[in-house]
Amino acid sequence: APTTLEVEKTGCRMFARAVGHSDPIFYDEDAAKAAGYRSVVAPPGFLGTAEALDLLAGHLRARRLGAADAAEPSGLLSHHGAHDEACWAFLDELLGRLAEHPAARFVAADEAFAAESFAPRTPAVPRTQGAA
Repeated sequence: APTTLEVEKTGCRMFARAVGHSDPIFYDEDAAKAAGYRSVVAPPGFLGTAEALDLLAGHLRARRLGAADAAEPSGLLSHHGAHDEACWAFLDELLGRLAEHPAARFVAADEAFAAESFAPRTPAVPRTQGAA
C-alpha cells in the first residue's frame, strides 16, 4: 500500500529543481490538482525534514548499537546551490541536534577526505607503451 507523508511544499519544489525534474506537478499547485493530487507532489526520492531526520537518527543509532558499520562515516549531501529557507531550516535543526549529542563528532574536511580513504583497493597494472 502507498505511504502518505506530509511534507513542506517549498522543500518539494527545491528538491525537484535541484535534481532536474521538469514535470509541473512538482512546482505548480494548479498543475498538481489538475493531475488529481491535493497539492504539489513530492518528487521521487524526497523525504521531507522529519522523515530525513528520523532516517539519519536511525542510522546513527544502528551504528552506535553495532547493527551498522561504526567505522563508516555518515554524511549529508548539502552542496546544492539552490538552498531556500526550508533547506537552511532543515540544516539548522540537524546540525543543532548533532552539536548537542555526546556521540556526534564533526571532522575537518582534510580528515574526511584523507588520501588513504581514496587509495585503490588493488594495485594498478602498468600499461606497456604501444599496447592496445
